[in-house]
Amino acid sequence: MKKIYVLACSALLAGSAFAQVNVSREAANKTTVVRQETSASNFISNPDREVFYSNDFSVPGDWLIQNAEDDGTPGYAMLQWEIGTGLEPSGGAPIDPLESTTAENGFAMVDSDLYGGDEGGTEIENCWFQTVNPINCMDQATVALGFETFYRMWDGGSDDGNEYCLIEVSTDGTTWPDINTYEVSEADPGTRYELWPNMGTQDPVSNPTYRFFDLTSIAAGEETVYLRFRWKGTWGYAWMIDDLELFDLPENNLAVTGVTYSDLENTGIYELGVYCLQQPTDLVFRADVDNLGSEDQLGITMTVSVNGTEIGTGDAEDIVYGESDSLFLYGYAVPTAVGDYDVDYALNMTAEDFDDADNTGSQSFSVSEFQMGRDNGVFETFRPGADYADVWRGGPIYDIFQDGVIYALDVALWENSVAGSDITGYIMTSDAPASDGLVPDDIIGQSEELEVAGNLLNTIDDEGAPKWTTLVLEDPVQVFAGDAYLAAVGTFSGAGVSVLGSPNTHDFSNYVYGDFGTAGEDWYWTSTNLLIRLNFNPDATVNVEENIVADNVILSQNYPNPATDVTRIAFELKAAGTVSLEVYDVTGKLIINRTEGTLPTGTHNIDLNVNDLPAGVYQYSLIVDGTRVTRPMMVK
Repeated sequence: MKKIYVLACSALLAGSAFAQVNVSREAANKTTVVRQETSASNFISNPDREVFYSNDFSVPGDWLIQNAEDDGTPGYAMLQWEIGTGLEPSGGAPIDPLESTTAENGFAMVDSDLYGGDEGGTEIENCWFQTVNPINCMDQATVALGFETFYRMWDGGSDDGNEYCLIEVSTDGTTWPDINTYEVSEADPGTRYELWPNMGTQDPVSNPTYRFFDLTSIAAGEETVYLRFRWKGTWGYAWMIDDLELFDLPENNLAVTGVTYSDLENTGIYELGVYCLQQPTDLVFRADVDNLGSEDQLGITMTVSVNGTEIGTGDAEDIVYGESDSLFLYGYAVPTAVGDYDVDYALNMTAEDFDDADNTGSQSFSVSEFQMGRDNGVFETFRPGADYADVWRGGPIYDIFQDGVIYALDVALWENSVAGSDITGYIMTSDAPASDGLVPDDIIGQSEELEVAGNLLNTIDDEGAPKWTTLVLEDPVQVFAGDAYLAAVGTFSGAGVSVLGSPNTHDFSNYVYGDFGTAGEDWYWTSTNLLIRLNFNPDATVNVEENIVADNVILSQNYPNPATDVTRIAFELKAAGTVSLEVYDVTGKLIINRTEGTLPTGTHNIDLNVNDLPAGVYQYSLIVDGTRVTRPMMVK
């Protein structure tokens, strides 16, 4: 199985290679959603365009379906495109069928996931479909191609660059770009276009998405034009196409393709769904704009409104024919009133836009008195999977804007979490030793181990705000402006605790530790944005029962602590019971496992030699007849 993945990053104690994780399918986000940081605006089909050719795929005979083997080039997979009605991706992790305008009368689909099966394949898939009859563009001064499509990228699970969705053009039906090459630069100018050259693993698109390409340089004035849609990959998801049209390129046509209010690309700051009054900051608004017309567009500006009130207009930019650019508005402080805020982006241009339906974008965020959240309160998945049973830890990276103090963590737990299981909150420092992202480094604060309360569990189908479990830190943690910290929760109960998440967040910004991949127990990054928020409330209180004193045991703090040689762990049994001791390192790895046997009622001591342990933070758990009690321990 694939698609539900976490990729290996550098580990705390040892480096590791990138690895795909085979986590349960139940944990998957099976729908494609727009990433929180980007709200895409699709180029919408306009009935007023001067369309001179269209095809709704209701006649499969209009198209020739082939693959590389058919073309006489051996060594490729036998996967083929399909054209018809009732098509639906049906592989091991199927995406939704295309929701195009005329989907009911047929569309084109290549189902790479079905071909690879549950276990996946290693063959290179190289297949296409092309027009049987030529398209006459002789009378056209400009030629634009538009169509509705849906696709989701797998790309080996690690952005390995093996997937291509290509459009190729021929003016005689026989001279095509080489099927053994895939880059646009490897074909003659104007004969090859790539749909999503900057897309990464699991990146979403809307269903459907309208894609637009300017074919003027190759097709205008030609009597015979042929089109070819080609897929190249290895065990991907699926790609679907419908409602193709060729039309005259309008002179003035801009389209907003994405918006953001934090601009990670330029600021390096992860976008938040919830801003905190204790952490004031300024937002940077950005809109990405494509020029889809035949004329240069000069003096284009962007106006931003918040909750219906215009807050400003950015500097003007020229967006020339065939190019894209970004418009900015700086210096807007996050509001100081608690509540929800809607952000609207609008383009301003001198000329009348041929299709102004795609000249806007929108987003939203919230402001809280004490909470700071990467998520937007919407949850559609969870981590870890329902059949994961080992020790794990995980959470998101937070950028800190002002010096402050964190008093607690708030976490939204999924309904499969077992009431009475243990959960602990951690604040971990982070650094950036490599260009591939932040890596958890060390624990600087944690909560006591707490018992999960059943009345605070959430379901995926819950509406409204999630119910939060608050984990108060044993000692408040001072944080500093410009630093980044990992907010994590951990459990020694394995599948006893699962955390809700919003899908499709920034790469290398949410981490989990556990046995999730080929590297074994290690730190991995995940595309799931775990619902774990920082809490800056000095009056934060625990809303679950403490578990330091269990029904049959009272566990004392080890002494001495910090320990350097031998440390003593004292505990009291209220009734005779079978006792064992487990010690975990900072990563959650079990390093000591001692069985003490059946002990009588009363006070007992376990002397633990830590002389061979590296200096750092550890957890020791006493298990009495299946009941676990845990405390932290320092080793110098």
